[in-house]
Amino acid sequence: MFVYFTVDTEFWPRDPARPDFSEIDDDYRRDVMGETRDGTYGIHYQMDVLESEGLRGIFFIESLHPLILGRAYLRDMVEAVRKRGHEVGLHIHPEWLGWMEQHPLGGRNSQYLKDFTPGEQRWIIERAARELRACGGGDAMAFRAGNFGASRITLRALAEAGIRFDSSYNVDFVGRTCDIEETPPLTVPRSMEGLIEVPISFIEDLPGHYRPMQMTAVSFGELRTALERAEARGFPAFVVVSHGFELIRRRTGRRGAARGDRLVRHRFEAVMKYLGRNKDRYQVRTFAETDPVHLCAPVPDGSPIKGTAWRTSGRILEQLIRRAVA
Repeated sequence: MFVYFTVDTEFWPRDPARPDFSEIDDDYRRDVMGETRDGTYGIHYQMDVLESEGLRGIFFIESLHPLILGRAYLRDMVEAVRKRGHEVGLHIHPEWLGWMEQHPLGGRNSQYLKDFTPGEQRWIIERAARELRACGGGDAMAFRAGNFGASRITLRALAEAGIRFDSSYNVDFVGRTCDIEETPPLTVPRSMEGLIEVPISFIEDLPGHYRPMQMTAVSFGELRTALERAEARGFPAFVVVSHGFELIRRRTGRRGAARGDRLVRHRFEAVMKYLGRNKDRYQVRTFAETDPVHLCAPVPDGSPIKGTAWRTSGRILEQLIRRAVA
């Protein structure tokens, strides 16, 4: 089974309603580099842990912000990821357009790419891809929409731009921000609109309730159980989602308030150790080295993976403790 560890690599003003770009360097160092008052736990730390187990990740790098901030931050992120052998994917948060002095699309604002017309979506995707290429990112093979705000129109626009894989389907956001609706929920990759949709993996932790495989959302035990059950059922792929700021806390507080999140950091380290020690079962891959035929192999049982009551109870207890020590 192929496993994709994906990191949405993004930053934005601490107060999006009243953005202060004079402080954006602080926001970048907090959200991407993970600088806190008690340590640094951003993308470099995540790559350190991946590499300690001989693994590589996919870093979906937000590429629309250069329209306001210039290319220095994007170039820094791309260089950091590529020089260490990890994959650069394309990531877009359209809200950056709304912060521009002169809106390039005539004023339409949304956090979700799906809310733009087909022509506007093509323009946004092509412009962000151009910025990524100009900063050394090359032609991205894979994409994820900011806030998972994609639709089938988005997928068609991505395919027209030469993107081969999309990983915007997050069942927890379907019907809210994600308009790639599937019944039953999508659990394995599927060819759609000219590309391959690779869904973020999830479990059904309670009847009719789904929980994505994200470091802040599930315990190590839940994620390990999901991996084992997906592999046993012959799932071709398993996708974990993270963020550059996933391992820190108090991001939205006053300046300098952020600190490391010990519990989530330990989860992350445990997952990487487990994957590193079970390479015979799980092949941690990048999209650039993936054969699309493998991903679309038929699966006898593609129903959602169910969690266990005691694993779910353990995670709820962990989260309560985490909140208590915030």
